[in-house]
Amino acid sequence: MITLYTAQNGCVLAVPYQCQDPLPPGTVWIDMDEPTLEEEHQLEAKFGIDIPTREEMRQLEYSHRFYETNGTVFMTLRVVWHADSEDPVNTDLTCVV
Repeated sequence: MITLYTAQNGCVLAVPYQCQDPLPPGTVWIDMDEPTLEEEHQLEAKFGIDIPTREEMRQLEYSHRFYETNGTVFMTLRVVWHADSEDPVNTDLTCVV
């Protein structure tokens, strides 16, 4: 699923997004939560970048989790997910700028 977060009237709003649609004005970030392979490929084509897969994120050495390729900066973090549950887990999160 892909969700856009847009700034409108001093607020940040979540908006469902289809890759073929243009980005609306005020887009702050794009959130990919378990995207389909098709969604991932569509965003890669739209922005001309190679988005790392979950497996690629897991395999990154800690010393290589911040890198730049062709003017695009990638940063992969290990974060706690479901921290307020009885079964928190560590997961990887990649930010692309």
